[in-house]
Amino acid sequence: SICEVTDPEITTIDIPVEELAQKAVCAMVNLLNGKSGLQRDVATLSPTLKIRQSV
Repeated sequence: SICEVTDPEITTIDIPVEELAQKAVCAMVNLLNGKSGLQRDVATLSPTLKIRQSV
């Protein structure tokens, strides 16, 4: 997998996702509109994605 938790004590991983998510949303909007050069403003997103270990 891309992200593995090897320490069982770690229960939360903080991953910065704002820039990645904005690029992904822009790419999807561009695909839906069929225009690769289209620029759209993306709503402000949480700066981190919290992944919690399932119990």
